[in-house]
Amino acid sequence: MDSGYDYLDALVAVGLVEVPSLIQRPYSRLAFSEFIKQARSQLDLSPQVGERFREAVIMLEQEFADEIGLQCGNGISLCSEAEAPPAAVLREVWLDFTVAASPERAMRTAYSDKSFIDGVLNPLLQRNFGRDVSDGVTLGLEPTLDIQLTPYLSAQLKPRAWIARPRGVSEVGDLTLLDGYLRGVFRGFALEIGRHHLLRGRGRDGGSMLSNNSRGLDMVRVSRESPWRLPWLFRFLGPVSGAAWVADSGGERFIPHSKLIGFDLGARPTQNLEFGLSLLNHQGGNGAPNASWGDRLRDIFLVMPAGAEISDKILSADIVLTFPMSGIELFVSALSTDPDYVFSDRLAETWWDEAIWVSGLKWSGLGPEGRIDLWIEGRHSGLRPHTHHQFRSGLTLDDRVLGDPLGPLANSWQSGIAWTSTKNVFQFEVFREMYSGDDWENKATHFEWVRVSDNSDEIRHRFSADWTRNHLPSRIRTFIRLGYEQVTRFDYTNINRWNYLAQIGFAWAPS
Repeated sequence: MDSGYDYLDALVAVGLVEVPSLIQRPYSRLAFSEFIKQARSQLDLSPQVGERFREAVIMLEQEFADEIGLQCGNGISLCSEAEAPPAAVLREVWLDFTVAASPERAMRTAYSDKSFIDGVLNPLLQRNFGRDVSDGVTLGLEPTLDIQLTPYLSAQLKPRAWIARPRGVSEVGDLTLLDGYLRGVFRGFALEIGRHHLLRGRGRDGGSMLSNNSRGLDMVRVSRESPWRLPWLFRFLGPVSGAAWVADSGGERFIPHSKLIGFDLGARPTQNLEFGLSLLNHQGGNGAPNASWGDRLRDIFLVMPAGAEISDKILSADIVLTFPMSGIELFVSALSTDPDYVFSDRLAETWWDEAIWVSGLKWSGLGPEGRIDLWIEGRHSGLRPHTHHQFRSGLTLDDRVLGDPLGPLANSWQSGIAWTSTKNVFQFEVFREMYSGDDWENKATHFEWVRVSDNSDEIRHRFSADWTRNHLPSRIRTFIRLGYEQVTRFDYTNINRWNYLAQIGFAWAPS
């Protein structure tokens, strides 16, 4: 996600903005404009707010000036008399140059005889929304074009052209479409068609189901532009947000063009508390298990007869608790694949051995002007996440896991600090990741996991330091990232590695 989300998160953390959902992203530019108007009205009533947050509101007002001008009154509504924004706007041009020494390796899984996943791991060069960065030298160029066809219909294109010289390999290059979609708003609902990124969760890299690791999904998505207020006994749920989508997983996989069907729901019973629930069904494609349309539909809604195996089902749940007066946010997320949906003797295995857990704390707005943010996160990834015995490429896209970037069989923690001034953002982060080398088997009757081989683990210690500078009053932004990683027993061998990354980027926003 772009820097606008960093500014918005800061405003949410201190209570200047109340968003429909912290868990479900992205937001539309029109929704952003409503949040900014809300922040401005609250800011005028809060003279004690730190200078950092006043600067954030000003930066967002400049970036979303066209959308703010389209709105009438409160809520996400458009003025019929408002002047239409430019039909096509070159929103930003981004250029980056990277030098790195960090080879990738294949992900391993709990299964001693098979992989059941087509994924590669390279933490230093991934977690960047699917951008290709080589173990060597890479030069990339990304323009972002916004097209406003009508006040209710828009499009965005974000291609990336890159050229690289990997170590020991001849020069390579390609043109990738990171995002490219058409978006319409009709009677409070939004329809998106094309390639777009989705995030679920409050972790630094997104959530356990959908993260920032891969490129956007080719999909059709319907979502609510503003939250519902349910009647009767359900009023206690507060604002309710939701979305439904269908995506294609691509052709370069074990079962080409299998489909991902997703449903997301979120509820905010109070301003401080949010619950989220997501269901993902992976089925169909060329060579998938046969089933009728009726069977597939029932399977999506978890009413398929026991023993029918035509899909992979993933369920995730999120809880976010915020304390705006102090700038503290706590969150926890849990995911399981093909879980037991009733209480049984497999409950512990379903929600620990085979699950992903992400939990964390973020403390924003520290210091006299609220310029310091701190955070810490812990992650546990069990035996089966992202894998499946029928859809053997797993939940991956272009060899990258869609969800938690650790993949299966891993644990990690990370912590960081950021300082934000009028023109500069400095960020420093440290990581410790442990990838298990053990082999496991399960007893078919109860799916009870048994360790059959206790092997060496791969351990990674890493730090990254970022510096972003906004060259105000110009619309130029520069970015520098330095990263270093020590890998013990790389790829579960006796080889130790020391990886590094140095990246510089330039962004120009002509409009």
